[in-house]
Amino acid sequence: MGGTVKRRIAARIVLVLAITAAVLTGSCDNNLTWWLQTWAGLDMLEVQGGTMDLGDVEGHDTVGDQVPKHTVTISTFELSRFEVTQALYEFIMGENPSWFQFTNGFTDDSSRPVEMVSWQDAIEFCNALSRKAGLTPCYTIDVPPTTVTWDTSANGYRLPTEAEWEYASRGGIASEGYEFSGSDTPTDVGWSDVNPTPPSPGYPTVSVGSLGSNELGFYDMSGNVV
Repeated sequence: MGGTVKRRIAARIVLVLAITAAVLTGSCDNNLTWWLQTWAGLDMLEVQGGTMDLGDVEGHDTVGDQVPKHTVTISTFELSRFEVTQALYEFIMGENPSWFQFTNGFTDDSSRPVEMVSWQDAIEFCNALSRKAGLTPCYTIDVPPTTVTWDTSANGYRLPTEAEWEYASRGGIASEGYEFSGSDTPTDVGWSDVNPTPPSPGYPTVSVGSLGSNELGFYDMSGNVV
């Protein structure tokens, strides 16, 4: 279905990019497919649609943005198996804004997730990746004032909606009800300062996919960039 959705750009924040395609067409004829999948880690998985309760599903809150609990229906979509790597971001955007890279004294590993990017940076990345892959960009950015319009009929890359991300994180129709994304033990699926052997120094990021996946095969949805 076509249409547009407008959203004001948020303030600059640390953000891990997870990208999804509304329709990933022509991928077999895309000259970038092999490179994106084998070197930059852009491996898209289909998430079969379904229904999910959003909000305070455990009934702890009476006020705030988590109430009232409500049921949403998610259409089938595609989502990247891994967080966007520094290698992919730099190839597309020509720069690497991440703090946890070799120039700041950390081990040089371009398979770490990109960080230190804003929501607008993420939008611009999605559009640039779409153009590089020969797809139609999903977003139009108008400035000033900065307003982003999402063309829902476009076939390019975009950010997942909050509901799509949460649905995939929980395991979709394959969900086994874990407390974390893929396990009841946080250190099985997410890096944090409570891991038995946390990364060092300063608990930096690590290569995407270094721990276990969730039920659908997605990685690092419970922590890598923290």
